Amino acid sequence: MTYVDPRVARSQQAFRAALLSLAAGEQERVSVTKVCTRAGLNRTTFYLHYTDVDDLLADTLEDLAGRAVVHWRADLAGQPGERFAELARQSLLSYLEHVESHRALYRWALGEQGSSTAVLRVLGGCADAVVAALAASPGAERAGTDGLRLSAFLAGAMVGVLAHWVAEAEPEPPGVLMEWLWAELTAHSRERVVRAR
Repeated sequence: MTYVDPRVARSQQAFRAALLSLAAGEQERVSVTKVCTRAGLNRTTFYLHYTDVDDLLADTLEDLAGRAVVHWRADLAGQPGERFAELARQSLLSYLEHVESHRALYRWALGEQGSSTAVLRVLGGCADAVVAALAASPGAERAGTDGLRLSAFLAGAMVGVLAHWVAEAEPEPPGVLMEWLWAELTAHSRERVVRAR
């Protein structure tokens, strides 16, 4: 188990809480100065932990998602086909339920004031796992460089879908979106991976 200095953990949690509070306004441009003021900490402390607000946003999203979602790369890679599909669907649903419970944060993060790059960083592991599992499935060879492109494609597609979903006035339930998204992701992945043989 990795030791984490309690002071470091407290500072990071204060910065995450400050970002969540600022992002709830949605229209506000969040700066390092505003985050530090809201957290009650100085800029020197901020830069000990993060390079910029985007880095803090990615860390905050990863922290929140990590409590609700099975980690794709660690838990899904190498699973047999049927088991992979079951775990992947559960994980995707859990992630969408997490996004729904933090809709204001994601709406801000994926809007003009936020950073889709930070969200993309969080979703990268999800896309990698889908590609890795399909590439390792019977009858498909590893996709190589094309697999790397496919991972980026899938993660980018998910960011686009999430941006549309969180902005809707009457969004469909996470379970409905999961079924549609899973069908689309796996259809594109399987087609491209098999084609790369």
